[in-house]
Amino acid sequence: MKATYNPETDRYQIELRHPELHKYRQITGRDPYVVESKAESQIAQWNKMWLKQKDRMEQLAQKQSKKDHAAIRTQEAEKELEQMRSILKATLAVDDKIRWDLLKVRSGSGCAW
Repeated sequence: MKATYNPETDRYQIELRHPELHKYRQITGRDPYVVESKAESQIAQWNKMWLKQKDRMEQLAQKQSKKDHAAIRTQEAEKELEQMRSILKATLAVDDKIRWDLLKVRSGSGCAW
Protein backbone atom coordinates (compact mmCIF):
# COMPACT_ATOMS: atom_id res chain seq x y z
CA MET A 1 0.00 0.00 0.00
CA LYS A 2 1.46 3.30 -1.02
CA ALA A 3 0.25 6.72 0.09
CA THR A 4 -0.14 9.27 -2.68
CA TYR A 5 0.77 12.91 -2.26
CA ASN A 6 -1.84 15.58 -2.93
CA PRO A 7 -0.10 18.93 -3.57
CA GLU A 8 -3.37 20.89 -3.23
CA THR A 9 -3.77 19.86 0.42
CA ASP A 10 -0.07 19.23 1.10
CA ARG A 11 -1.04 15.83 2.50
CA TYR A 12 -0.65 12.13 1.75
CA GLN A 13 -3.70 9.97 1.32
CA ILE A 14 -4.85 6.40 0.80
CA GLU A 15 -8.36 5.28 -0.14
CA LEU A 16 -9.41 1.96 1.33
CA ARG A 17 -12.28 -0.30 0.34
CA HIS A 18 -13.54 -3.59 1.68
CA PRO A 19 -16.11 -4.85 -0.83
CA GLU A 20 -17.45 -7.71 1.30
CA LEU A 21 -18.17 -5.39 4.24
CA HIS A 22 -19.18 -2.50 1.95
CA LYS A 23 -16.73 -0.25 3.76
CA TYR A 24 -14.82 2.78 2.49
CA ARG A 25 -12.35 5.06 4.21
CA GLN A 26 -9.93 7.75 3.15
CA ILE A 27 -6.91 8.20 5.38
CA THR A 28 -4.90 11.41 5.12
CA GLY A 29 -1.91 12.83 6.94
CA ARG A 30 1.31 14.76 6.55
CA ASP A 31 3.60 11.75 7.02
CA PRO A 32 3.29 8.97 4.38
CA TYR A 33 4.51 6.30 6.81
CA VAL A 34 1.84 7.19 9.38
CA VAL A 35 -0.84 7.17 6.66
CA GLU A 36 0.33 3.76 5.40
CA SER A 37 0.51 2.38 8.94
CA LYS A 38 -3.04 3.54 9.70
CA ALA A 39 -4.22 2.04 6.39
CA GLU A 40 -2.63 -1.32 7.20
CA SER A 41 -4.20 -1.26 10.64
CA GLN A 42 -7.62 -0.45 9.17
CA ILE A 43 -7.36 -3.24 6.59
CA ALA A 44 -6.36 -5.71 9.33
CA GLN A 45 -9.34 -4.65 11.43
CA TRP A 46 -11.74 -4.98 8.49
CA ASN A 47 -10.32 -8.40 7.58
CA LYS A 48 -10.82 -9.56 11.17
CA MET A 49 -14.41 -8.29 11.07
CA TRP A 50 -14.97 -10.06 7.75
CA LEU A 51 -13.63 -13.37 9.08
CA LYS A 52 -15.99 -13.17 12.08
CA GLN A 53 -18.94 -12.28 9.87
CA LYS A 54 -18.09 -15.05 7.40
CA ASP A 55 -17.78 -17.54 10.26
CA ARG A 56 -21.21 -16.53 11.59
CA MET A 57 -22.74 -16.89 8.13
CA GLU A 58 -21.19 -20.36 7.74
CA GLN A 59 -22.48 -21.40 11.17
CA LEU A 60 -25.97 -20.19 10.28
CA ALA A 61 -25.81 -22.04 6.97
CA GLN A 62 -24.74 -25.24 8.74
CA LYS A 63 -27.50 -24.83 11.31
CA GLN A 64 -30.09 -24.33 8.55
CA SER A 65 -28.73 -27.33 6.67
CA LYS A 66 -29.09 -29.48 9.78
CA LYS A 67 -32.66 -28.23 10.28
CA ASP A 68 -33.51 -29.05 6.67
CA HIS A 69 -31.97 -32.51 7.02
CA ALA A 70 -33.89 -33.11 10.24
CA ALA A 71 -37.15 -32.03 8.59
CA ILE A 72 -36.57 -34.48 5.72
CA ARG A 73 -35.77 -37.32 8.13
CA THR A 74 -38.87 -36.46 10.18
CA GLN A 75 -41.05 -36.64 7.07
CA GLU A 76 -39.53 -40.00 6.14
CA ALA A 77 -40.11 -41.35 9.66
CA GLU A 78 -43.71 -40.11 9.66
CA LYS A 79 -44.28 -41.76 6.30
CA GLU A 80 -42.89 -45.08 7.57
CA LEU A 81 -44.96 -44.81 10.73
CA GLU A 82 -48.11 -44.23 8.69
CA GLN A 83 -47.29 -47.27 6.54
CA MET A 84 -46.92 -49.37 9.69
CA ARG A 85 -50.22 -48.07 11.02
CA SER A 86 -51.97 -48.95 7.77
CA ILE A 87 -50.49 -52.48 7.91
CA LEU A 88 -51.71 -52.83 11.49
CA LYS A 89 -55.21 -51.60 10.57
CA ALA A 90 -55.34 -54.00 7.63
CA THR A 91 -54.32 -57.00 9.74
CA LEU A 92 -56.74 -56.12 12.54
CA ALA A 93 -59.59 -56.11 10.06
CA VAL A 94 -58.80 -59.70 9.04
CA ASP A 95 -60.25 -62.53 11.08
CA ASP A 96 -57.24 -64.79 11.40
CA LYS A 97 -58.43 -66.97 14.25
CA ILE A 98 -57.42 -70.56 13.95
CA ARG A 99 -60.47 -72.73 13.90
CA TRP A 100 -59.18 -75.79 15.61
CA ASP A 101 -62.40 -77.68 15.20
CA LEU A 102 -61.93 -77.69 11.42
CA LEU A 103 -58.38 -79.03 11.74
CA LYS A 104 -59.42 -82.02 13.81
CA VAL A 105 -59.44 -85.27 11.98
CA ARG A 106 -62.72 -87.01 12.61
CA SER A 107 -62.94 -90.74 12.34
CA GLY A 108 -65.33 -93.23 13.58
CA SER A 109 -62.75 -94.82 15.89
CA GLY A 110 -62.30 -91.70 17.97
CA CYS A 111 -58.56 -91.66 17.38
CA ALA A 112 -56.97 -89.42 14.76
CA TRP A 113 -53.75 -91.44 14.45
